[in-house]
Amino acid sequence: MESSSKIVDLSFLIKFTKGDNSKIKYFIEMYLRTASSLFNEMEEAVDKMSNNELYSRAHSLKPQCTYVGIIGLKEILVEIENAAKENMDRNAIKELVLKAVELNKKGMAELEKQLEAVKVA
Repeated sequence: MESSSKIVDLSFLIKFTKGDNSKIKYFIEMYLRTASSLFNEMEEAVDKMSNNELYSRAHSLKPQCTYVGIIGLKEILVEIENAAKENMDRNAIKELVLKAVELNKKGMAELEKQLEAVKVA
């Protein structure tokens, strides 16, 4: 199962699971269940969260988005981590969070399509 999307590249997940479609499906479903709420919390609370909380949320999302292959999302999360660590202007951090949320939404839509294509024996 290869992805032709410009948003999602499942090659890491396919390699990680050794092509086991039931595991691929499991990891995609797990991401779809958990990541959305974490991104929503970060977006809704960006003005209220401490930099440590923002750093922690971004840090915890990095491996998840790497597994499911949302292209460019890990890099934005690293930028959020760095901005939070360096106490950058809150508006700059907010802009990064919104960018991450938007890319995640597009990636999740693509993952939903990929999930439909996964055949489990």
